Amino acid sequence: MIFSKQEDKINRIIKDIEEEEKRINPALSRIKRIEEMKEKMKRYSGDDEVVTFEDIAHLKEEDTGTKIYSGYKKLDDMLTGFREGQVVTITAATGQGKTSFCLELTIRLKDYNPLWFSFEDSAPELVDKFVSIGEKPPYALTPKYITNKQVDWIEQRIVEAIGKYGTKVVFIDHLHHIVPMISNHRYDLLVGNTIRRIREIAQKWDVCIFLVAHIKHIDIQNMPKISDIRDASFIGQESDSVIVIWRVVEEDNDGGINITDKTKISVQKNRKGGKLGSFYLMFKNNRYFEIDYVHNTEQN
Repeated sequence: MIFSKQEDKINRIIKDIEEEEKRINPALSRIKRIEEMKEKMKRYSGDDEVVTFEDIAHLKEEDTGTKIYSGYKKLDDMLTGFREGQVVTITAATGQGKTSFCLELTIRLKDYNPLWFSFEDSAPELVDKFVSIGEKPPYALTPKYITNKQVDWIEQRIVEAIGKYGTKVVFIDHLHHIVPMISNHRYDLLVGNTIRRIREIAQKWDVCIFLVAHIKHIDIQNMPKISDIRDASFIGQESDSVIVIWRVVEEDNDGGINITDKTKISVQKNRKGGKLGSFYLMFKNNRYFEIDYVHNTEQN
């Protein structure tokens, strides 16, 4: 009897030990896996590896990415050139010269084989702007027909242009034509998702994308601001630079308003260099000519 009691006690102890092992072993196994992962990550190297701010500063100094200059000295001074992987938003009120300014940049950036997506005016209509005044249209690329407005289709055409022509510059005129209309979804969030996707494409394929955006209804007598852009918060957040265009307004002798050919170009966001400012162009025969420069404070 005594032996039986001792045996039961020993069996209970053995069972308790086995239960404790079951509890401890998974914990030990987890600790082992964590240590192995830590050792593995010590040796990790890649584009997304964790580095110091000092390392980032050295990478910035070694940046050899292509800088794309407009030829406008004052604009290039502020932006230090456009770059691959950037989204540059160009905005103005209706009829204030957004498309014309983009066409001017197209002429100046022809060596980068610019690709156009014109959803507002058709490609033949853009060509007619030059033919009508006896000028040769600028060199640019465009889909033969606009058969789709989805961002995935735009990306496919960009890749096609890169493969066939080595395109580095893309113009999309304009943003709100390519935002999908989905019922029961907030439109501003759809705008944000669309421009975020455009930014991903610019970075993925190393192209600079110029994105035309509309201004909300404003008083044309005043220079627009970023906050005047339709769905401004998302556009301002995702753009590397924002360029605002305004045709200078003058009063005539009768107190009426005349929109002049003098055009103010204002850099109101500059993620890369921080310089903000404005300068003036004169619009003549579908071309923009630089006239003077007003420097502003640096972006904080």
